[in-house]
Amino acid sequence: MNHPQVYAVFENTHATLKAEKTLKKGGLSPRTAMKPSGIGPGCQMALTLPQVSASLAYHLCREQGMRPPRFFKPGQGGHWEEYLDLEE
Repeated sequence: MNHPQVYAVFENTHATLKAEKTLKKGGLSPRTAMKPSGIGPGCQMALTLPQVSASLAYHLCREQGMRPPRFFKPGQGGHWEEYLDLEE
């Protein structure tokens, strides 16, 4: 099944690469990607993963003492929307 993807954006490249390792250890399969230009400031690198995995990714990062990422998904008219549907 092909799930919609989200971009997980971190504060810098080091945090992005650390998160990639953390998420893989947690059983997810993130992919590194260039962050689309329409997704605000910050690191130019991001991780992509299925939208259904965003909540788990958020919690895995928090458990490791990392600042959780901001998630973005494609919105209307080619704009990017922050994805906030994460269970606490």
